[in-house]
Amino acid sequence: MYGFPLSVVTPSVSHPYIALDRRPHQPREGFIVPPDDARRMQQTIPGGTLVEVEHTNHYDILYSAPETAVEATRNFLANL
Repeated sequence: MYGFPLSVVTPSVSHPYIALDRRPHQPREGFIVPPDDARRMQQTIPGGTLVEVEHTNHYDILYSAPETAVEATRNFLANL
Protein backbone atom coordinates (compact mmCIF):
# COMPACT_ATOMS: atom_id res chain seq x y z
CA MET A 1 0.00 0.00 0.00
CA TYR A 2 2.95 2.28 -0.61
CA GLY A 3 1.86 5.70 -1.74
CA PHE A 4 -1.67 5.28 -0.39
CA PRO A 5 -2.32 7.66 2.51
CA LEU A 6 -4.00 5.53 5.18
CA SER A 7 -4.53 8.69 7.20
CA VAL A 8 -7.28 9.56 4.71
CA VAL A 9 -9.15 6.31 5.35
CA THR A 10 -8.64 5.54 9.04
CA PRO A 11 -10.82 8.39 10.41
CA SER A 12 -13.84 6.90 8.60
CA VAL A 13 -13.37 3.35 9.96
CA SER A 14 -15.75 2.73 12.84
CA HIS A 15 -15.89 -1.07 13.00
CA PRO A 16 -13.61 -3.35 15.01
CA TYR A 17 -10.81 -4.95 13.03
CA ILE A 18 -7.85 -7.24 13.53
CA ALA A 19 -4.50 -6.69 11.86
CA LEU A 20 -2.06 -9.58 11.80
CA ASP A 21 1.40 -8.06 11.60
CA ARG A 22 4.33 -10.23 10.58
CA ARG A 23 7.61 -10.13 12.52
CA PRO A 24 10.50 -9.66 12.16
CA HIS A 25 10.43 -6.84 9.63
CA GLN A 26 13.57 -7.58 7.66
CA PRO A 27 14.05 -6.33 5.08
CA ARG A 28 11.76 -3.35 5.51
CA GLU A 29 9.94 -4.12 2.28
CA GLY A 30 7.04 -6.28 1.20
CA PHE A 31 4.49 -5.08 3.73
CA ILE A 32 0.81 -4.86 3.07
CA VAL A 33 0.71 -2.12 5.69
CA PRO A 34 4.02 -0.71 6.96
CA PRO A 35 4.61 -1.32 10.70
CA ASP A 36 4.33 2.34 11.69
CA ASP A 37 1.01 2.64 9.87
CA ALA A 38 -0.30 -0.53 11.54
CA ARG A 39 0.51 0.89 14.98
CA ARG A 40 -1.02 4.24 14.04
CA MET A 41 -4.20 2.47 12.91
CA GLN A 42 -4.43 0.67 16.25
CA GLN A 43 -4.11 3.98 18.09
CA THR A 44 -6.64 5.89 16.00
CA ILE A 45 -9.37 3.36 15.15
CA PRO A 46 -11.59 2.33 18.08
CA GLY A 47 -11.79 -1.42 18.55
CA GLY A 48 -8.61 -2.11 16.60
CA THR A 49 -6.50 -5.12 17.43
CA LEU A 50 -2.90 -5.45 16.27
CA VAL A 51 -1.29 -8.85 16.70
CA GLU A 52 2.38 -9.48 15.99
CA VAL A 53 3.07 -12.97 14.63
CA GLU A 54 6.70 -14.05 14.91
CA HIS A 55 8.75 -15.64 12.12
CA THR A 56 6.24 -15.44 9.32
CA ASN A 57 5.56 -13.62 6.09
CA HIS A 58 2.40 -12.29 4.50
CA TYR A 59 1.65 -15.70 2.90
CA ASP A 60 2.44 -17.96 5.85
CA ILE A 61 0.50 -15.80 8.28
CA LEU A 62 -2.67 -17.03 6.56
CA TYR A 63 -1.80 -20.27 4.79
CA SER A 64 0.29 -21.91 7.51
CA ALA A 65 -2.04 -20.66 10.22
CA PRO A 66 0.49 -20.00 13.01
CA GLU A 67 -1.10 -20.62 16.41
CA THR A 68 -0.66 -16.95 17.37
CA ALA A 69 -2.69 -15.86 14.34
CA VAL A 70 -5.37 -18.53 14.81
CA GLU A 71 -5.83 -17.80 18.52
CA ALA A 72 -5.92 -14.03 17.96
CA THR A 73 -8.53 -14.42 15.22
CA ARG A 74 -10.67 -16.73 17.37
CA ASN A 75 -10.54 -14.30 20.29
CA PHE A 76 -11.36 -11.36 18.05
CA LEU A 77 -14.38 -13.10 16.49
CA ALA A 78 -15.61 -14.35 19.87
CA ASN A 79 -15.67 -10.77 21.17
CA LEU A 80 -17.64 -9.23 18.30
